Amino acid sequence: MTEDEFADLADAAFRALPPTLRERIHNVSIAIQRKPSARLLRELGMEDDETLLGLYEGIPLTERTHDGIGSEPDMITLFLEPIIEASDGTPASIQREIEITLYHEIAHYFGLSDDRLDELGAY
Repeated sequence: MTEDEFADLADAAFRALPPTLRERIHNVSIAIQRKPSARLLRELGMEDDETLLGLYEGIPLTERTHDGIGSEPDMITLFLEPIIEASDGTPASIQREIEITLYHEIAHYFGLSDDRLDELGAY
């Protein structure tokens, strides 16, 4: 799968969000990278052999003291190779893994921690 094809699937996953949710997401960029670097994994306290499908970088809405106007956009990065490896290789399965990862990272944008997502049964 090419990066462009993957990006098209990611775009479709974002457009599939409920409109009321999508309308609340502002100043967020979505990037595609082939895979996380060993340095990034170390910075996150992960081992080189651990899997990272996506990453949210920014200030969650629950921690903001202003509306974010004029600030750098928050970033959601989707890692192509790990997402494809987590799927069964079919376009539908890759699409589903992208959706799960994107929704997970968007939850962080809204201030939900991994622990809270676990409590809610998101895993």
